[in-house]
Amino acid sequence: MDSYPLHYVALNRPLLLLSGLDSDPPAHHHHHDPLLDNGFHIDSDFPPLHGGLAEELRNVFLQEDADSSTIRGSEAGLKIKTAGRSYTLPRRKADPPTVSRSSSPADEQPPSSFVLHSPLSPLTPSSPTFPDGLLSPLWVTKHQSLVPAAVFNFFPLSLDPNMSSLRDNQLKIEINGLKKQWAASGFKSRLVVVLLSEEGESRYLADVDDRVAGIRRATNLDQRSVFVLPPDATPAELKEFTGSLLSLLQPSIMEYYRDLSKHARRKRSRSSIPPPTLPPTSGTSQTLSHHGWNVRYEFKLGVFAEFRQEMDAACRNYQSAYDTLFGQEVFENIPGWNPRFNDARLLADALAIRIIRCLLWAGQASVAVRSWVHHRTRTQDIVDRRGKGTGNYGWEAWESRWSIVMAELIRWAQIPSLFEDTAHLQAGGQYPIFVSPDSAAPAAGGLYPWEQLHHEGYWLYRSARHSMTRRTLAQQIPEEDRVPPGQSPASQIASKSYLYDTYLVPEPHLEAPQGGSSGFDHSDLILSTLKTSLEEFSKRNQMRKVESLSLEIADEYLRIGSWHEAHSILRPLWSNLSWRRSGWWQLMARFGWALRECALRVQDAESIIQIDWELLSKGADPISFSLCFAL
Repeated sequence: MDSYPLHYVALNRPLLLLSGLDSDPPAHHHHHDPLLDNGFHIDSDFPPLHGGLAEELRNVFLQEDADSSTIRGSEAGLKIKTAGRSYTLPRRKADPPTVSRSSSPADEQPPSSFVLHSPLSPLTPSSPTFPDGLLSPLWVTKHQSLVPAAVFNFFPLSLDPNMSSLRDNQLKIEINGLKKQWAASGFKSRLVVVLLSEEGESRYLADVDDRVAGIRRATNLDQRSVFVLPPDATPAELKEFTGSLLSLLQPSIMEYYRDLSKHARRKRSRSSIPPPTLPPTSGTSQTLSHHGWNVRYEFKLGVFAEFRQEMDAACRNYQSAYDTLFGQEVFENIPGWNPRFNDARLLADALAIRIIRCLLWAGQASVAVRSWVHHRTRTQDIVDRRGKGTGNYGWEAWESRWSIVMAELIRWAQIPSLFEDTAHLQAGGQYPIFVSPDSAAPAAGGLYPWEQLHHEGYWLYRSARHSMTRRTLAQQIPEEDRVPPGQSPASQIASKSYLYDTYLVPEPHLEAPQGGSSGFDHSDLILSTLKTSLEEFSKRNQMRKVESLSLEIADEYLRIGSWHEAHSILRPLWSNLSWRRSGWWQLMARFGWALRECALRVQDAESIIQIDWELLSKGADPISFSLCFAL
């Protein structure tokens, strides 16, 4: 799923922010994020904590950080992010637009009269969705990586009797300042304070409870918002403390996302659409329809339900958004030449991926396959009727990608009967080829064989075959369409934009570059997919398919002149081919001639003699090699 914006398709997990344990945030926190332009700054002059206890506590918290690509089910976990004392939040409202001085005085409006909306709203002129866009992946990024459900602020607690009063007062001022800043930001993130006791005489530990109670009263924080760690806490105690703290705060974290759902539901239920900050240009643009707004809100409700790990509710919201998107009022009204058409395709793919993941989460494997097939059929229909058709390399690339998506979702779901570490093996220690029909599937006789969820290898092989067709269609692109934009007349560039479907794929001059130019490497994609597929079929002892895939991998190496790689794949299989025992001589001949060509190139005389003897004894014509290899 690397082709899609990460946060558009990844599983959503509650975001927690650790502030004060890390003076140097990771490098990826330093990259420029457009959502943070003119953002709201949370500032603090308090130095970050140092020392072994702070470092160990930070590591323990980060061990609870879940990787969305590999963990599922009851282990859904949290997303934990570290920061320094200061932090930047995205703006809740966009800046007022600048009124052009060339406008007539009658047209000018004072900034105070503008109706301001979110920077990502279709009602905001600077938004990527203005005026009729459905949704931007940046909205998910905002909630998944920028706005936390809870903020853990770590401060030192002095045990020096001469400094304790002064330091406690500094803490009260600092905590109250942070509370005011977070309240002013408009975000309702839960504020949590963790006090790490400094080294000191143990006799002063008796006063800690009274001091902490005073800090709570002065900052108006409840008992579940202020915690203390002793200076001699062991790693085991830190781990237990972290687990208990996260479990204790789980209800309030869920409540945070439940409040966001309530807000989105209220906006969905309103009878009219608010006015945009500035109206779109008359005669050239239209605003987003009421059905388009419903798609937005249903998607948002699904995401917030995922944050709460309520996957059934999320699935219902996503399905509602999907059905509305493909209705007569949204997708059908977007011209195929309009960039919004590909935006709608991207949203449709994201919704379908999220629906399938919810179904796999619930154990509805057969229903998930039907959903996969359903989306493929609906996308093919809309692209044929409203888009640029399905007889081009762009469509085959989508077919390949859609199969890869299913393989990755199966890997993520870790379905017990397919996962490689499962104890549920068939007789003889063989992994099952497909998942048994689930209870939600139709009764026997109503389920087609291809609607049973097969293992990853099946989907990966399907992807590789579509990649091969993609390459074939790319090679048919006329030479004049392979010229880079800077070397083509404007009329030809415009013509190409109407001819070729470039949804998530390179332009024609990169897909099939002119001689001497570098472009997309089809062979690399095909080889990597075939090899991964081969591993899955091999686990299940599907030897005939293993042999077939090995031959296809070797054919691809022969195509690019990698003779040694092809020889190393074919030679070990030659002596024990199941095709020989089954009498499948046409396949044997193709395999033999391919291996003979490799052996000739790498000067393996022994293999050449063996192959010639066997093939000629069966009456094979050496001239047929070119025909066999072309299959």
